[in-house]
Amino acid sequence: MKNLVLIVIVILSVFSCREDDCFTPPEPTIFKFVNINNEDLIKNGTISTSNIFIQENLGNGNSNGVQFEITDDSKILLKNIGNTDGIKNYDVYINLQPEVKKFSFSLKSSKITGKCSGYKVENITFQNITAVKENAYYKLTIE
Repeated sequence: MKNLVLIVIVILSVFSCREDDCFTPPEPTIFKFVNINNEDLIKNGTISTSNIFIQENLGNGNSNGVQFEITDDSKILLKNIGNTDGIKNYDVYINLQPEVKKFSFSLKSSKITGKCSGYKVENITFQNITAVKENAYYKLTIE
């Protein structure tokens, strides 16, 4: 019996979680688009996945597309951003025939130190759009 307990302890210590097995993802970045009358532009069909484009600005005229999805409550959930230590810049284009609305935002995140690794979004700043931080999302007013 003692040998069995010893074997179990050895196995558990060999296969136990290490610090690098623990990862805390950054909080999600979520946008809600409204007009000046506070009408939800996704819910009313003005904005859809086919007329919004989000790109990470890499500098020197280069960019990478950012994946996103529309949530059940008519918000835009950006995927795979904030997983870095530093500032990233993004451009958003919304095709509202006959014009295209463009705004930019910068996301500053930092590495979490301690027992569990990961990243924390420190700050998001917006240019060329009115943005209000709500509970767990940013309400952006398209004029």
